[in-house]
Amino acid sequence: MKLTHKSLIFIFFALFLFQCAFGQEKVTVSSVEDLIEAIKSNTQITLLPGRYNLSEYEGKIRTKNISWSEVFDGMEMVVTDVENLEIKGMAGAEIVVNPRYAWVMKFRRGKNIKLSNLTMGHTEKGSCVGGVVSFYTGKDIKIENSILYGSGTEGVKLSNVSKFTFTNSVIKECTYDLMSLSNSNEVLFENSAFLNTGEFDMVIIEGTGKIVFKNCMFRDNVNGSYYPHLFSFSEGDASVKLQNCQFINNQISKFSNIEGRIELVDNVFKNNGFVIPD
Repeated sequence: MKLTHKSLIFIFFALFLFQCAFGQEKVTVSSVEDLIEAIKSNTQITLLPGRYNLSEYEGKIRTKNISWSEVFDGMEMVVTDVENLEIKGMAGAEIVVNPRYAWVMKFRRGKNIKLSNLTMGHTEKGSCVGGVVSFYTGKDIKIENSILYGSGTEGVKLSNVSKFTFTNSVIKECTYDLMSLSNSNEVLFENSAFLNTGEFDMVIIEGTGKIVFKNCMFRDNVNGSYYPHLFSFSEGDASVKLQNCQFINNQISKFSNIEGRIELVDNVFKNNGFVIPD
């Protein structure tokens, strides 16, 4: 079959549209400035080994997708309206911020975002607000093979997010709780560990949504009588399933504040402060 000039133009135009819609520009970075400027839709960013302190450029780089918000002790970076973005680190890549009240990375209205092979946290311990990673109104979000360490108040915050997966990763040493999940559905934590965190309710769940923890470990977490729960539910009918998880040495006095919201399948409980749930 002989292709006409018009047919060739149409084919090339279709391929161009396909590349725009589904392709990713591949960028390798070695500096904070290059990392911030590379954050945009349809981009795969590889971080060379090193520590990337976003606070070095706080307020200095603004793009279509990057803005900065004031917090009590500095500014935090906000990534808005990004789709088809991957940020992956080579061994030894770490992302940090200085302000104790800032999120290390905050995403708004994101879709198809993947963070992998990263270590993320704060340079100093904080309180009240400011965790590691937060997503507000998003879909198809993945965190893989990463370590989110505290000094921030919590590891992960989700609000109005669907299809979130957290796999082969760790949240540890946060000052308040492990995570807060609000009106988020199809949420999966798998093959991950949640360690050495205190001092309030550990997993805070609001609104609706289905949340699954599979092959996960909760170990050496602690809280007090003020917010004494491992799992805390508020408004809505969100549900949790725990399957093949381990709960070890958690000095927490109550497993959950509402009975019947958590489905338990083949879990292990050892040396915890709470009564083993039925």
